Amino acid sequence: MRICFVTSECVPYAKAGGLGDVSGALPGYIHGLEDDVEIIIVLPLYSSINRDEFKLSRVTELQDLAIPIGPFVESAGIWHGLLPGSE
Repeated sequence: MRICFVTSECVPYAKAGGLGDVSGALPGYIHGLEDDVEIIIVLPLYSSINRDEFKLSRVTELQDLAIPIGPFVESAGIWHGLLPGSE
């Protein structure tokens, strides 16, 4: 089974309230219930997130993505990392 969490915050990367705590803890809880599960967490890469500390790396195939937002087009890229303690 594959589960994708899309959230605006996730401990330890970014936390403004309780959502960050839940987003950081729930994947580990679900994985403890069932081993045959792949969980992906998607959140914005805020400038406050230390890419080196969390060993985040660019997914080279997914850079310079054109994201249409109304009449504008923004460029985005995807980074990859593991939730600390999940190795």
